[in-house]
Amino acid sequence: MPVKDRAKYVGLVVLTILPFCPSVIYAQLIAQASNWRYNGILIGVWNFIGLLLVIFCYKDPSRLTEDYTARHVLREVDYIGGLLSTIGITCFMMGLQWGASQVSLEPPFVYNR
Repeated sequence: MPVKDRAKYVGLVVLTILPFCPSVIYAQLIAQASNWRYNGILIGVWNFIGLLLVIFCYKDPSRLTEDYTARHVLREVDYIGGLLSTIGITCFMMGLQWGASQVSLEPPFVYNR
């Protein structure tokens, strides 16, 4: 992706993740309404839909030159941007999942004598 469009693409990645933030609630509601095994079926169907979309909608980018090797591709990858994007999305998801949790301030091993 071009550097000028990086923020737009990272925003689109976050928007695709947001519907799955309350996944624990979804899983509990599905398990309560029917059976916990339907959670796995739902995930499998969702992944299969993604596979079909990749098979039928993805097309390789055109190669502009003959010397378009793996080494050339690895030199073009923005490793810092990818790492920062991954860390940012991970921290965002951790904040959403842990935001409402109650944590005890006492040490876990307290011995009364």
